Amino acid sequence: MSVDLEKLRADVLNAVATTLGKKPEEVDLSYKILDNEEIDPFDNIEIIMAVEAATGVEISDEDAEKLTTVEEVVAYVYSKLDVNAPVVKTDEEILAAKEEDLTEEEKVKKVAIVKNQEEDVLLAKPEAELTEEEKELIVKIKETREAK
Repeated sequence: MSVDLEKLRADVLNAVATTLGKKPEEVDLSYKILDNEEIDPFDNIEIIMAVEAATGVEISDEDAEKLTTVEEVVAYVYSKLDVNAPVVKTDEEILAAKEEDLTEEEKVKKVAIVKNQEEDVLLAKPEAELTEEEKELIVKIKETREAK
């Protein structure tokens, strides 16, 4: 997974600008968030929280006290992103993916997802339309799900 540095910069700039009630074009990478007379300590906390929400990266209080400009915030967040971390796919992405694009673990998960969907369809079927075999299967499905 690669990190789009331009998007990261835009996300951080937007978070800072929004928190300060400014337009994004009023804030640039050299904008000082510490030692700025326009920004009080509570705004600094809100800026850090907004950046964390926008990027998914937690910034410790100790580190936040050292970040003086937007550019330093971007560099910090970038350094914390694990660009080699595996991408976790949602169930929908796994179901939509071609088999050859899935890892072995995702293939196993896909089988389980499909099985659960098939069971859900069976469980939703009106009882009057069920065969004896389906009724027995429903009992087993319910027992298995209750055991989880």
